[in-house]
Amino acid sequence: MVPGKEYKVNSVVYGGPMFSGKTTALVRRYDLLIREGTRVLLVKPLLDTRYDSHRVITHDGVSRPCAPIADPREILRLLRDLDADVVMIDEVSLFDAESIAKVLPSLRYNRVPFFASGFDLWHDGRINLAWAAAAGIADTTLRMVSRCVCGQTATHTFRKMPAEEDVDVGGDEKYEPRCYDCWSKGVKR
Repeated sequence: MVPGKEYKVNSVVYGGPMFSGKTTALVRRYDLLIREGTRVLLVKPLLDTRYDSHRVITHDGVSRPCAPIADPREILRLLRDLDADVVMIDEVSLFDAESIAKVLPSLRYNRVPFFASGFDLWHDGRINLAWAAAAGIADTTLRMVSRCVCGQTATHTFRKMPAEEDVDVGGDEKYEPRCYDCWSKGVKR
C-alpha cells in the first residue's frame, strides 16, 4: 500500500459485447491509478495471445504491461509478491468461474479494490458465469454497448465462424457486435 493513502473498497466490473470499450475503460482506470502513485497488478488470461501475451492491448492498439496467468488463484501470490494496492483483470470471462468466485471475495475481505473487464454473454447468448461472479462481488457493474452492423445499439457478440469450444480467442476476424435482432437471426439454436 502507498504510505499515508487510505483506500476505500470500490470495485468495478465492465461488461458487454466485443468491441464495446471494456478494455479501454480498464486501461483508462489503470492510467489514472498509476498517475496517483497506486501500485497496480494488471493480469490477463494466459490463453489470450491475440496481440501480445505480456500486454493488455485495446482494439485501438493502446497497451499496458501485464502478468499473464493461467489460474486466478495466482493473483493472490502476485499481489503479495508485488505489494500491489489494486488488482485489475482483463478478460475475466476467460477464467474459471469457480476460481473467480473464490479469489475476488478474498480481495474484498482484505480491502483490496479490483477492476475487471470481460464479455458478459457468450456468443450463443448464455451468461458468462466468470463475469457474473465478478459482477456479483463488485460494488459497481457497468454494462457497455457497441454499434451493430445495422447501426443499432449492440448488446451481443456474434461469432462469424463455427468453433468446437466456447473459448475461441479472436478479434474482428471471428466476432462482431450485434443488436439482439441481428444477433438472433444469425445464431443457430
